Amino acid sequence: RAYSSCWRITSRKLLEVEGRKAKATLADIVFLVDTSTSIGQENFQKVKNFLYTLVSSLNVSSDQIRVGLAQYSDETFTVFLLNQYSLKSDILEQIQNLPYRSGESYTGTALDFVRTTYFTESAGSRVLENVPQVVILVTDGESNDEVKMPANKLKARSISVYVIGINVQDTTKLQEIANKPLNKFLFSIDSYDVLQDLPRSLLQTMWIFFSQKISERKDDLVARILSWDSDSGFIPCSATDFSCIYNGAFTKHYADIVFLVDSSVNMGSSTFEQIKNFIYQIVDQLDIGTDKYRVGLAQYSREGLVEFLLNTYKSKEDVLNHLQGRVTFLGGPLQTGRALEFLHQVFFKEEAGSRISQGTPQFAVVITSAKSKDDVAEAAEELKEIGVKVISVGVQNFDREEMEVIATSPLVYQIMFFCSLFFLEMGHSKRLQIQIQRRTSLKSCGSLIRCLGLAVRERERETQSVNFPKIWTKGSLISLYMCFNI
Repeated sequence: RAYSSCWRITSRKLLEVEGRKAKATLADIVFLVDTSTSIGQENFQKVKNFLYTLVSSLNVSSDQIRVGLAQYSDETFTVFLLNQYSLKSDILEQIQNLPYRSGESYTGTALDFVRTTYFTESAGSRVLENVPQVVILVTDGESNDEVKMPANKLKARSISVYVIGINVQDTTKLQEIANKPLNKFLFSIDSYDVLQDLPRSLLQTMWIFFSQKISERKDDLVARILSWDSDSGFIPCSATDFSCIYNGAFTKHYADIVFLVDSSVNMGSSTFEQIKNFIYQIVDQLDIGTDKYRVGLAQYSREGLVEFLLNTYKSKEDVLNHLQGRVTFLGGPLQTGRALEFLHQVFFKEEAGSRISQGTPQFAVVITSAKSKDDVAEAAEELKEIGVKVISVGVQNFDREEMEVIATSPLVYQIMFFCSLFFLEMGHSKRLQIQIQRRTSLKSCGSLIRCLGLAVRERERETQSVNFPKIWTKGSLISLYMCFNI
């Protein structure tokens, strides 16, 4: 179809600055276009004009901005994947030839489709290279299916969702889909005619977002270089100084973390107190705050018990005071499956302080002492499905197979009791590196040695996944080693 020369000239002038900025960045952008009956052929052409103008302003290539396109109604259709076209001219031709389809609007299904079909390495996604991942949804109506869960799954994988809603009276579902803040990720306009004015403001917003992402990536790279020890392979902090880890390598990387602690008869009150101390030491090193790390705590045996939600406390002092003075051992049978379901229903909700809809990483640290009396598979899978990374930590008579079912692979760890006469002659600052290389069982030490330590040992090698939590990388996890004297 012909595009007027006037439209092209105006577009070039409006987008000249933004286009130059876009040439300096990297991104994988997938357009998801509603093509249902309510749009109509004439308005669909205006959507195509909008896409054409926007893509014309991007520096498209295989090593800079990659573009994918999908359209949907009752079904979702793959138009082209992120690695299908590296030439802008080919993409523009595809947009011009995009067919109009009809049917009902199923946006939730379409969001799931682009997550599983487009944002994969085989489809051209560079998520493992920390390249910003973006969905731009264009729709004119309410969806006939649920959208919040599919949108949260995208955000949990650090995929940012921009929404363009056209003449939508009730924007509730659009607000559930878009990233926050909504004034930057949700564009609600009155008519298709306004689409022609949208590319400039959208590109400006996206440029700021891309710049922030690139800045964070550089900060992270610098932190990794500064904290990497070529000989030992982990962050060279002293065993008593964890601030270099949390204030350096993890700057700007925050998360919502919920600890779920086994408080059954299998755990026992003595070990339970040691686990409390272990959690205390971890929390003490986190930068707690409303816009920083948020921490929640639950314990369980037969049922789950809320100690505090993610939004209960806004300061580290309050969290530590609760841990120290208000958490008491329960006792009772071990039902981990029921507790995981409880965690899902109670903690990972916006009203409980979870920032899952904002794309903030969500973690559940499940500490258990034995095989559960109920099934854990379904409840664990449901947590992972909404984007929660589950870290499984075993103590005492833990069941390895069950822990692997619970955890997001390979986040399976164990806490072991050990002691060594060697520790008694070492300064505390040396214990960290020594314990990595020298580990003996409590049984072999007998009752003569009064040193009890807790060490968290990584079961598998560190993954390179972009979603692997910063606070649980190999160096920092080992640095969480604590030794408590009895």
